[in-house]
Amino acid sequence: MADFDPLSALQNADPQRYAALLYMAEAHRVPLATLHLFNLELARIPRLVREPMAGEIRLQWWREVLLGERAGEGRSNPLAAALMDVVRDHELPMSAFGMMLDGRIVDLYADRFETRGDLEGYCGQTRSALFQLLLQIVDPVSITVSADASGHAGCALGIAEILSHAAMDRGGGKVRVPDDMLASAGGSAEDWLRAEDDAFLNRAVAAFVALGISHLTEANQAIAALDPEARRIYLPLCEAEVLLNAARRRGGSLVQTPLHLSPFRHHLALLRRFMRF
Repeated sequence: MADFDPLSALQNADPQRYAALLYMAEAHRVPLATLHLFNLELARIPRLVREPMAGEIRLQWWREVLLGERAGEGRSNPLAAALMDVVRDHELPMSAFGMMLDGRIVDLYADRFETRGDLEGYCGQTRSALFQLLLQIVDPVSITVSADASGHAGCALGIAEILSHAAMDRGGGKVRVPDDMLASAGGSAEDWLRAEDDAFLNRAVAAFVALGISHLTEANQAIAALDPEARRIYLPLCEAEVLLNAARRRGGSLVQTPLHLSPFRHHLALLRRFMRF
């Protein structure tokens, strides 16, 4: 366990997040990498289990570790041990971790979002809460004024990721675009899965992209008010910008073919966003 290196683990698990961390102050990289690894662990649980209840048990284990109820077991798990140290050293709030854990229950059951508000709530739990935790490490003072930045950033990134995975989700019979947005586009979840009405798919994707771009614009405005080091927490929004623009060009065809962000395009987008600061 002494050999566990969160930075190396993150480089292997998510090279894009690792690349963004290289723009952060060196002293912050290991605790930030630990939080990203924890988020990745939660995100992969639905893919590892066959039954939702098994996933809920895994999520509950993490909840109890963070609450100090399984300290011994936690210390035997390299990631959990590193996470407990980060929580202690930076006095991270349990409420944010609770939101992240609650949000992943939705993924276990592949529930549809009835409304745009349901989707935004999910993105807030699974992504915005993480931004706030990351910011607590880098610039705790900014926490009091960062709610809008993290809230909109989480929604923009969540919508972009849903669009990039739309074809894969559709293959598994899953629809993540809210029912009310599909209805406004003139169709339903069943029409999305059938993917036979190109005009409907184009309208639905255009509306979903517009929602993501709206959140991205709001996030950028709020981020501009933060200190430079705090702004770097939101460098992963470079992915949202590229994916949303690609989805806008692709239209309804993205339900057939996944969107991909190549390493070169990611590094270029990351550098461009960093230079804007």
